[in-house]
Amino acid sequence: MSDQPATLLDRLYALSRCVSIDLSTCREAADALDARDAEIAGLRGALVEIHTWAESYPDTVFTEPDFERMQRVLEAAGMPTAMDAAHGTWARHLMKNVGRIAREALGNIS
Repeated sequence: MSDQPATLLDRLYALSRCVSIDLSTCREAADALDARDAEIAGLRGALVEIHTWAESYPDTVFTEPDFERMQRVLEAAGMPTAMDAAHGTWARHLMKNVGRIAREALGNIS
């Protein structure tokens, strides 16, 4: 078993006994580090959520379609710009949600 104090605040208190440090400074430092750790955890959570989105449509399940054939079929059906519109819709949907995740995470930073 280690003789070191278990928490950062305990370590700072022990250090304050060895050197001339005001204990309120130790508390402020520990609080600042706790806030930083909470911020990092929130940002990490956002990255995990974005990663989950990125892995949601594996090509083993959602195989790549034949885009050239799809474009020819759409053109033959009188819808020459439908493929571009669909791509735009998909991209907006993805970026809207990734943006939401980022805004929520960044909004929690003080």
